[in-house]
Amino acid sequence: MTELEERIINTAIDTFAETGLKFTMDDITKRMHISKKTIYAVYKTKEDMLLSVVDYCFADIKKNEKILAADESLDIVEKIKKVMTVIPDRYTGIGLSNLAGLEEKFPNVYKRVEYYLASDWEGTIALLEQAMEAGAIRKVSIPILKTAFESTIESFLTGDVLVKNEIPYETAMQELIDMLIEGVRR
Repeated sequence: MTELEERIINTAIDTFAETGLKFTMDDITKRMHISKKTIYAVYKTKEDMLLSVVDYCFADIKKNEKILAADESLDIVEKIKKVMTVIPDRYTGIGLSNLAGLEEKFPNVYKRVEYYLASDWEGTIALLEQAMEAGAIRKVSIPILKTAFESTIESFLTGDVLVKNEIPYETAMQELIDMLIEGVRR
């Protein structure tokens, strides 16, 4: 990734925090003090830029998941809770609940988010299995737990429950994990 691409992505994240999906490429160019020609040389469309933002954000999330999973100062249940709710500091408070309508407005971006949510669960599954073997949580069907988690996040992204109830995404995720994990804890 070039320095310009990273600057555009970070500006898009900051702009999204303020306006949600309503931001335009013009908003990005104005904030960055660059020409439209410059941004369109990197990203042909807003959707292309959003796809890169999703890739960038999930790469950061996956990096932080690995750090948390390796953190020996956390007990196994806390590791699971933190890994399943990891949002790097850079994205905390950006208003992810404003993603409601993503599927309708940018279906390819939504599909990319869905892909990331459904993939790379091996580390989390290993933690869940370790916690069950240690007796820290009761034995549960991991596919059911995974489906409940993914389905709830999908509902957050496609619906307006968070916006209507003024619930920050981070708060909703913490409550979801508390219900899922504390509900299975011994």
